[in-house]
Amino acid sequence: MKKKDVEWLKEAVIDLHWMARRYVDGRKSYAPSLFNDITSKLISLGIKLEDVDYETIWAREADGRKK
Repeated sequence: MKKKDVEWLKEAVIDLHWMARRYVDGRKSYAPSLFNDITSKLISLGIKLEDVDYETIWAREADGRKK
């Protein structure tokens, strides 16, 4: 994979992350947990995620925020 493709993928992940967070936040399913696991992995890979309209990059479960 070309370096410019990798950079484009990183940008796509950052753009999609906040939208996915908005979707899974507060759900009563495995989605918030899976989302937070993926978020942790992205951070460990050096992806700088942004919180766009909330105060956190983490999703909360239906019973409250775990992170």
